[in-house]
Amino acid sequence: MSTEKLSEAENAAIANFREYLRIPSVHPNINYDECVSFLRRQASTLGLPIQVYHVVEGKPIVVITWRGSEPALPAILLNSHMDVFPTSNLRWQREPFAAEMDEEGNIFARGTQDTKAVGIQYMEAVRWIRAAGLTLRRTVHIAFTPGESTTPLSVNIHCTSPNRKSSTEKVQIIVDHFMRFRQEQKVKLDSNPQLTPRDLTSMTLKAVKDAESELVLVFDVRVSPTEDCSTLEDLFSSWCESAGPGTYVSYEDKPTNSGLTHLDTCNPWWLTFRDECQAMNIELNPMICPGITDARHYRKVGLPALGFSPINNTPYLVHEADEFLNRKIFLDGINIYFRLISALANVPAH
Repeated sequence: MSTEKLSEAENAAIANFREYLRIPSVHPNINYDECVSFLRRQASTLGLPIQVYHVVEGKPIVVITWRGSEPALPAILLNSHMDVFPTSNLRWQREPFAAEMDEEGNIFARGTQDTKAVGIQYMEAVRWIRAAGLTLRRTVHIAFTPGESTTPLSVNIHCTSPNRKSSTEKVQIIVDHFMRFRQEQKVKLDSNPQLTPRDLTSMTLKAVKDAESELVLVFDVRVSPTEDCSTLEDLFSSWCESAGPGTYVSYEDKPTNSGLTHLDTCNPWWLTFRDECQAMNIELNPMICPGITDARHYRKVGLPALGFSPINNTPYLVHEADEFLNRKIFLDGINIYFRLISALANVPAH
């Protein structure tokens, strides 16, 4: 073990992080009871009230609240999700839910990067702010949500026919359209150095389901916030029409535009966030991430949303085997959130 001396608060934060990681809240069939019990204990040690909302049966939303000195002001919501991506079919060198820490201080577990670290960092930052005797103008809610690690939009194209040959021919037509769309997106990306893959709508053929009288193509579609969703729906309908009668589209979650959070001088949240990061010598690279599904629900109701994770100098292993986070990076993140939360929750009325 590293000889680096840690404070009692830092050791407690690491212990809480590792305890949370040991809860196997693996999508899709999750029993959240253990997560909720853990968060109730954390709320108790924080001395803060906790509410558990059951909007959908079996998918609790947990909210820990610190009431601000000016509670009439709009609150700050710190959001993370409790569920984690499956570990099956990946060759882990370590047990994915043991939260082992090696001699370098690397903590190995599913959820270290996506996003159990963030949830614990929020809580520990609030704990440290309260221990420092600071007060905040605005109320702060720490939310832990279920079901983030799901496909943001699943499009099903049904190819029905009384005989298998006709269904297969329809599948080929749809796949050809799909491949042309991907190629068009690639051309856009290659021709504009200012674009990143996150700026474009992506499609992945996730599965082909063989039903009795039809073949169903299941596409994972990650819609860019700048995409015109009505145009996208028309596109899928045109594909079906070209494949012939008996071909139709269905949606598990119909595409909608959820709006953008504008990063300009009219957004005091962005200005405060940006200025505080600059003061910490943190270089920001704003980007659109259509695969991050929690924020779209807030944007749909007109709330500004900023996604930020203080992970740096770390291999990107989200959804991969041997996901890990170094304890120093984890603790640095708590200090970063200490400053960000303090600044954002003290933004004056505007």
